[in-house]
Amino acid sequence: MLEKLDAAALADTEEKLKKRYIASVCDLHLTYARRRNTPESSTRLQQWLHSTFQKDAFAWCMVHAKAVRVPASQAEIMAMTKISRQSISEMVKHCLAEGWIEVFCDDDFIDKSRSKHCKGTLKYCAGFELMQLADKFVERHIETTEDTFMNKNWDDLMAIRRVRGLVC
Repeated sequence: MLEKLDAAALADTEEKLKKRYIASVCDLHLTYARRRNTPESSTRLQQWLHSTFQKDAFAWCMVHAKAVRVPASQAEIMAMTKISRQSISEMVKHCLAEGWIEVFCDDDFIDKSRSKHCKGTLKYCAGFELMQLADKFVERHIETTEDTFMNKNWDDLMAIRRVRGLVC
């Protein structure tokens, strides 16, 4: 059966499916852009992280650190986000003052007032409010994509790639 499949037809089908998936991704990003640009009923944290791409990336980095249970140093945050050390330092100071992130000395949680006394490496991850916001985002993401063709388009695209892998 697989021998009878035309490689050119499969490539054409894959290209069509890829375009459908791209349209789905665009729809999702536009939904998020509309949500980001609607400041009504946004918390201070939401307004802060939506204010620049760098702050948004920093926040996701902090959420990732908390999710994988590995706090990140400023150098690691820089590597993950490609944001300057100075900008990272300013965001850390602001977020610590607001209570949006937690601080660790090496791998031990410390109170932010003890940061100056750390003899090891200061590391950071999302605090309670930032994690709550991430949880809400994930729930909205699931709801937003649940009734769209995005997941189906992805499944279709991956299926045709598996078939092409067997044939070509």
